[in-house]
Amino acid sequence: MYNIEKKAIGTGGFGVVSKCIHRETKQERAVKTVSRKKIKNMDKFKQEILILQQLDHPHVLKLYEYFEDKKNIYLVTELCRGGELFDRIIEAEFFSEKEAARIFKQILQSLNYCHKQNIAHRDLKPENFLFETTDADSDLKIIDFGLSKVLKSATLEGGLASKGD
Repeated sequence: MYNIEKKAIGTGGFGVVSKCIHRETKQERAVKTVSRKKIKNMDKFKQEILILQQLDHPHVLKLYEYFEDKKNIYLVTELCRGGELFDRIIEAEFFSEKEAARIFKQILQSLNYCHKQNIAHRDLKPENFLFETTDADSDLKIIDFGLSKVLKSATLEGGLASKGD
């Protein structure tokens, strides 16, 4: 369904991210190729996929589909070209109050949405936010739901109970 470019646009502990183009629609997307050998807990990995499939928000990375073969699992997501929030922080050294407020608002909007869906991300750090584009005013997307949990209830006292914990 996709033509995958050979050159990687990102790498991580679990896989390689490449740009791909849908053969029929010509839409550009990203595909993360994860070797089955590197997946220590397949049930947890499948849980991450299930969580991503149910999320649909402007500041949460969209998972379009996934495929499996004997060697790998392929996660097809929207393509973010702007790099990590971490890199922008290092590059800029500081943000104006207005820019910091804009970025932080998007982070809070993504977390608020996840929490309303009873999902706790549990790995918040600048490396887990990508900018859509390289533009200075680009929107952010939260990524990497590998440590996230689906919550079964939240109490008024602020305690969260997760399934299986």
